[in-house]
Amino acid sequence: MNSFNHYAFGSVGEWLYGGVAGIAQAPDSVAYRELVIRPLPGELTWARASYESVRGRIAVSWERRGGDFHLAVTVPPGASATVHLPDGQTHQVPSGDHTFRTTEETTA
Repeated sequence: MNSFNHYAFGSVGEWLYGGVAGIAQAPDSVAYRELVIRPLPGELTWARASYESVRGRIAVSWERRGGDFHLAVTVPPGASATVHLPDGQTHQVPSGDHTFRTTEETTA
């Protein structure tokens, strides 16, 4: 029998939610109180990921549509996030649901 509980499989998952979707805990943050959302779209056209933290569900979805980059972020109660958009904009947001749109990507 083969085990699917192996680091190689977990590292792919971490790359997807931590890299492509951009879900991370800020340095010096404890228990996901401060988040960093920095999606890295590369050549992809869309992504959606979530993470069940001790504070609740952190969710990110993004899509390239009609020349625009659309991002939706859910920050759990008791947390805040710094959201980095591909065009260089940065936003500080409290808990709740947030949407962003930018027309220019400068980071792959």
